[in-house]
Amino acid sequence: MLRRLTILSALLMSACLVRSAPYQSNPPPPPPSGGTTTVVVPEREAPPPPPPAYVPPPPPPSRPPPPGQARRDEVHERNEARKEAHEAEKAEKRQDKAEEKALKRDNKAEEKELKQEHKDKEKGGKKK
Repeated sequence: MLRRLTILSALLMSACLVRSAPYQSNPPPPPPSGGTTTVVVPEREAPPPPPPAYVPPPPPPSRPPPPGQARRDEVHERNEARKEAHEAEKAEKRQDKAEEKALKRDNKAEEKELKQEHKDKEKGGKKK
């Protein structure tokens, strides 16, 4: 408890000193009175040389593409090849399906003809 009280009092006292410091300033000294003032002008030296013109640093050396970039290109090429193969398979399947459909249509027409001929034979046989 005593320790906290000591710290608190130290903080309060330091705050009082800090706050009162700006209000206790001394007035500036009076200017010298009397005679004339002599101003000494120093001799002029040659102006410093201008700074060198800004030269940008050379560009960094070119680096090979990162491994992921090379892999990415390979993957794109592989995917293109797969896509072409897939499209070829689809076209082949479509062609096969169209051929099967045409064959089925021809078979159905043949069956219909045969059925009609059979009906005609039966009708012809019954009439006799």
